[in-house]
Amino acid sequence: MMKGLRAIFFILFFLSLSQPIWPRWVSMVPAITETIHELGVGERLVGVSSFCQYSTEACKKIAVGTPFTPDYEKILKLKPELVLTQEMKDSQFENKIKKMGLAYKSIKLEDLNDVFKLIDEISLLSKVKGTHLKKKIEKQRTKLKSLEKTGRFLAIISRKKIDDKVVSLTAAGKKTYLAEVIELTGYTNWFEKVEGYKEVNLEAILQSPPDIVFYFGKEELGNLLSPMVKLKIKKIDPTHALIPGPRVHLYMEELYEALIP
Repeated sequence: MMKGLRAIFFILFFLSLSQPIWPRWVSMVPAITETIHELGVGERLVGVSSFCQYSTEACKKIAVGTPFTPDYEKILKLKPELVLTQEMKDSQFENKIKKMGLAYKSIKLEDLNDVFKLIDEISLLSKVKGTHLKKKIEKQRTKLKSLEKTGRFLAIISRKKIDDKVVSLTAAGKKTYLAEVIELTGYTNWFEKVEGYKEVNLEAILQSPPDIVFYFGKEELGNLLSPMVKLKIKKIDPTHALIPGPRVHLYMEELYEALIP
C-alpha cells in the first residue's frame, strides 16, 4: 500500500516539474497587451488595463486600471514579477510602483517606429521572435507609400454633439501615430500646425476644407458643418487603428482599401 502511494507521489511530483512556471506580468496599456498576445505568450499576463480590447483571452484577466487611474491594491495582490507600462514624463504611476518594490518597464508609444521597438522589447523579454509581426506592418507600409496621394487630410478621432448638431471635433495633429500612418500615402496633414490630439476650430474647416476626412469615432459623424460644404469622409474602424500596437497592419490595410479606386 505504502509503495503504491509513494509511486503516485513521485509521478505527481515529476508531472509538476514538467509544467512551465511562467513569469507573472501586468500590462497597463492595450498596445503592450496586444503585443504579448500576438507573440503567443499571453499566459504570462495576470493583469491588464481596464481599457483592454484585444484579445478575448487577455481581456478576461484581472483589470487593474490604467497608468492614470491604477488600482494599486489589485496590482500588489497579483504579485507580478514585472509591470509593463507606457513611458510618460514625471509619471506618478512609475514612482509609486518603485516605492511598492515592484519591477517595471516603461515603453515609448508615440509613433510608428515605436511599434517596431515595442515588438522588439516584448520579444526580448519573452525570448520569442517577432519578425513575422514586423513583416506584416512593413508590407502594408510599402503599399501605402505606393499610393502617392496629393492634397490635405484631416483625421478626426471623436466628435461632440449637442441637440443633434456637431459642436466640436478632436483631430490628430503633427507628431501623432495616427496621422503619421496616413502621411505614408502622400497626403499632408491639414492640422499640421498643431501638435498632438487637439480640438479643431470648425470655422477653420469651413473656410479652408481638407480634401479628405478620415473619421475614427465609434458613433456616426453626421453633418459636420453645413450642406454647402461637401466633405469627402472615410470611416476607419477605431478598434485597431487607435492603438499603436502590432495590429497597426489592419489599420494600414483598411486605409489602403479605402483609398484605392
